[in-house]
Amino acid sequence: RGFGPLHAYGFSKACLNTFTCFIAPKILEDKKNIIINCCTPGLVDTDMTKKLDTNQNKKSIEQGIQVPIQLILGNLNGGSGQFYGGAECEPMCLDEYISVKKRQASS
Repeated sequence: RGFGPLHAYGFSKACLNTFTCFIAPKILEDKKNIIINCCTPGLVDTDMTKKLDTNQNKKSIEQGIQVPIQLILGNLNGGSGQFYGGAECEPMCLDEYISVKKRQASS
């Protein structure tokens, strides 16, 4: 109650993202040829978000798949154990929807 219609989804996604970033270095100790990352496509206009009352612009499905596709194809400047998002598929902070680059610039 009081957390909005996507509270359970948001919480589970945050847990999955955090676990991915936590477990990646442990797996890489043994398997050097595995890349483990997670991403956020942003708010995409899907059945799940259709009734969501928000002033944030929703992305089309075509726009929303860009970050996952870049992760699948391996077009990354980072490495493994990262959380990616944004229009440029850049490393993001886990605790706030902001790129690592923007946070460093504001510090």
